[in-house]
Amino acid sequence: MTHEILPHVVNASFDVENYNKIVPLEKSERSVANVNNADIQIRDGLRGKIIFVISLMISLVLAVAWAFINGNAMNYYRSISSEDASSKFQDKFTGRIDQLKSIIIEKRVSNAEVFEHKSSPQYQSLTVIVSKTASHDLNNPDEATMMLQNYALTTIYIATGGKSFMRTNVLGNQINSDYLLKDPSWKNQDGWFESPSVCEDWYGIHCDSSGRYVTAIFLPSNKLDGTLPPELNLMAFPRLETLELANNSLRGSIPISIGTLFFLKRIWLSSNNFDGNIPSSLGNLRNLDHLDLSNNLLRGTIPDSIYLDGLEKLSLSNNILTGRIPHGNNALKKLRYLYLSDNALSGEVQDICVYTYLVDLDLSHNELSGSIPTKLGTMPNLKNMNLDHNYFTGNVPSELGRLVSLEKLDVSFNELSGIVPSAVCSLISNEKLAVLTADCNAVVEQCSLCSISTNGYRMTMVVP
Repeated sequence: MTHEILPHVVNASFDVENYNKIVPLEKSERSVANVNNADIQIRDGLRGKIIFVISLMISLVLAVAWAFINGNAMNYYRSISSEDASSKFQDKFTGRIDQLKSIIIEKRVSNAEVFEHKSSPQYQSLTVIVSKTASHDLNNPDEATMMLQNYALTTIYIATGGKSFMRTNVLGNQINSDYLLKDPSWKNQDGWFESPSVCEDWYGIHCDSSGRYVTAIFLPSNKLDGTLPPELNLMAFPRLETLELANNSLRGSIPISIGTLFFLKRIWLSSNNFDGNIPSSLGNLRNLDHLDLSNNLLRGTIPDSIYLDGLEKLSLSNNILTGRIPHGNNALKKLRYLYLSDNALSGEVQDICVYTYLVDLDLSHNELSGSIPTKLGTMPNLKNMNLDHNYFTGNVPSELGRLVSLEKLDVSFNELSGIVPSAVCSLISNEKLAVLTADCNAVVEQCSLCSISTNGYRMTMVVP
């Protein structure tokens, strides 16, 4: 019994030993297996992450590609839309130009021919005005009047050396009308084009109390250089009273359209380079009281029409005018200042009218002949009389002694003879006549009241 049990015990002991040997082996194999499984899991995790990253990158690439494609498409559609908007705006702009041009022609501010050339001041002005007055209602009479004045002034500006707007570009929904070809010659152009209303601080432009109508264009000594366009007319400036453009560099003819400005009271265009004839249309200006066209290059004769009843000052000195001094037919009833010196006027002046209010008379440096008119002694307010450097003959009229207001008399450099009348000398003794200038052959010795000093051919007596 014992022996039967022992082998089993031995076998059991053997199994324990083997077990002790086998178990560590199995544990080692399990560890290896676990490690292998962990490696597999790590590899699988990395593979998953790599796949995720790759998928993400592919997605990003696809997204970028899609955005690029979509962006190009949007830009394409946007460009089409922009071009369409620009086209519509261009159509609207062109339509507004045509509308304003029709009004300008209909109102006879300009004629249609001036718009045929896009380089003309009128066409440039038209595009500038349309671009800067987009909100104005052309169907509103007040706004249309303001735009016509704006148009005419801009035309004058461009024609006389201001900015040259040779073309107008459509940029999106804006007009670029400042395509400048040359620097403006104007000395001062403050405020011009800053406001669509010409009555709002445009330099040299003055308006009536309503702020609607231009009453004065006052731009003397402002370096205007060019020609005055025909847009200077009644249709553009229905209330203009003063036109002052003296001492500039204006040239060409004086526009006959000025003769339509019926409300004009004062015209100063002196010291420019105007040539051609004096427009007879100026005779239409019945409200005119000052007309100064002196120091120009005007030719031809003095038109009778400019002898206006209301004229107080007429200055045509230092031109190249020829012919006779107009008779006037008793016009110039209010004339105070008459300056016709330094021309080539000829003939006798016997028919000169009596100007009751005349203060200054200057007919010097011409080619006038005949005797000095006795009528000159019937102008009680005359203070200064210059008749020198002509071809007057005969005696100095004693009637000049009636000029109780006379302060200066110059009859030198003529062909006078005889003596200075005692009536004239008495003006000196009465301390009225301050300067008497005559020629020595006027036998002054018999003028005993005069203190005479002679110098060659010419005698000048100046009262201390």
